[in-house]
Amino acid sequence: MTTRAVTILLNDSPVAIIGLAYGIDCATLYSDYKPLLEPYMNRMTVLRAIKFAMTLVEFSGREVFAIRQEGTDILDRLGFEQLDNGVYRWPS
Repeated sequence: MTTRAVTILLNDSPVAIIGLAYGIDCATLYSDYKPLLEPYMNRMTVLRAIKFAMTLVEFSGREVFAIRQEGTDILDRLGFEQLDNGVYRWPS
């Protein structure tokens, strides 16, 4: 599996990652962040990282799936379609 990702640093320490993992016939959008990033979620650096990941999604040339973390609606806001039980797909 090949991945493209961006890491967000806070005081030179990684606090978040977002990217796309490319499989043979589909891709998976993934992300993870530490609670330390919470106060900075609306900062331009975080928004640019999300924009970068969405550019990867849009130009991936294959189906893209993601699993929603409970308590968030970011996949809905980004335009993903819910398939079942927290599994989402990018409309292609």
